[in-house]
Amino acid sequence: MTADQVADDMISKLKATSADTVKFICNDDGDIVKAYVVESKLARVTAVNSEKVSINNGVGTIKFEDNDIYDGVKKDDIVVVTTLYNTKATNSAAKSTVVKAATVEGKLTSFKGTSKVSIDGTSYDIAMLEGTDVDSDFENTFKDQIGETYTLYTIGGIVYAAKQTSEGTKNYAIVEDTNGSQTIDSGFDPLEVKILKADGSEGKFVVHKDSTSQGTTKLKTSDVKTGVLIKYSNVSDNKIKITEVQGSMALNKDTTVYVKDTKSFNNKVAASDAVVFVNKTNAYGKPGDFYAYTIRNLNDIKAKSGASVASILDDNKVVAAYVELTTKPSGSTADTVYGIVSKENGTVKDGDTTYTSYTVDVDTNTQKTVLIEGDSDTTLKEGYLVSFDEASDKVYSASDITIYLKNENTDYHKPSTMAAIDEYDEKGQIVSYWDKTNDIGDKAKLITKAVDDDVKIIYVSAEDDKAADNNGAIEYDGVKGTKNAYIVFEDNNSTKNVVAIFVDVDGNITK
Repeated sequence: MTADQVADDMISKLKATSADTVKFICNDDGDIVKAYVVESKLARVTAVNSEKVSINNGVGTIKFEDNDIYDGVKKDDIVVVTTLYNTKATNSAAKSTVVKAATVEGKLTSFKGTSKVSIDGTSYDIAMLEGTDVDSDFENTFKDQIGETYTLYTIGGIVYAAKQTSEGTKNYAIVEDTNGSQTIDSGFDPLEVKILKADGSEGKFVVHKDSTSQGTTKLKTSDVKTGVLIKYSNVSDNKIKITEVQGSMALNKDTTVYVKDTKSFNNKVAASDAVVFVNKTNAYGKPGDFYAYTIRNLNDIKAKSGASVASILDDNKVVAAYVELTTKPSGSTADTVYGIVSKENGTVKDGDTTYTSYTVDVDTNTQKTVLIEGDSDTTLKEGYLVSFDEASDKVYSASDITIYLKNENTDYHKPSTMAAIDEYDEKGQIVSYWDKTNDIGDKAKLITKAVDDDVKIIYVSAEDDKAADNNGAIEYDGVKGTKNAYIVFEDNNSTKNVVAIFVDVDGNITK
């Protein structure tokens, strides 16, 4: 080729959608003698200290004093790095400018492969879509996501990365039931699912026709059944698009499926916000009540042989899990309601189902409704001290309710026990008490236990069968000499912390 042809060829190779700038150098006569490209790249900050910043995507660790880095830079910021004088930012001759990446946020309205994307009706050119090696949440395609909310990361108004920010990206749920339809999104008999979401809410939804079981595999009705984990996005108020399905397997031996020390579920590390769905059932293979927990808040989870387990992974970390258990997982006291039954409301009807309704006082300002199926249930009576994991639909089975006292001088859940409290040290997180009436007042026979960080103190009037205001008297009445409280241990195990204390404001819990 001639010199002109070589120049034309080199220039044509620069014709690309890019925010890079081209600088020209002239000689003394004003003729262009050189041209060079100033490249900018998108990257993520991986570490920061007082002297240096570490940045991925081939940048490396660079010093504040040698480079122009914006104030307030912090770990996981998405940044634009422009390096001058050398191709390597870590070279002693190089100088880099680091700025926080500009963003565009809104709903995806259209796209053309990976060359153009429209957000809220405004079109943007795409230079490239950086992948998960820069940030684990970056997407490399917009396929099947129209209507979802995105954040686009731009350089000079041109897109270099995209992150889906609508709930659809992190929506995980467990299928509780289906209507058994054999068609998906049919106008006459669509497949409907009842799901429990990661936030603990429940709902019934029509399954969208574009749903898939694993990315591109079209969903079949047989894929969707009780106990199946799903990832989904919201299409409308009553319709969801399923994008991933994970069935369960049965354990062939008793197994600790979640190990708190290693933060691992089924030998895979659980993400910090991972959800675990629990089917509390007395017989494996027969669905019971479903609950959702943040898995990192729980203690070890032990499941018996035959129990079903499943998990969904993202970046090789568990983000959603499922397990069948016969009892609730321990460590979930923050999700447990403690209170006193204040009313037996009688029979109510919801749709075609009849329930017996009760009111449980948590405190003088907070009441919870408990519905137990059947019109003549006698599980609860006014004055019972109880606890339960709250269900969004307020519906429970009798086995979901733990009853501690039934208005009489009987310990139902030893070693959790009625007690006369001698001292409650809130700052030191200990409680000292007597659990035997004949020992009350004898300092040599005091029992001292540690209390949980978020111990629940429930003030009640045992005589009036309702919650009461805190009167400041958590210790027993030395004149009456009666038991004034009920101590609840985690897992009903006295080697563990006290997680709740019922206190009678009149000084006699046995009433």
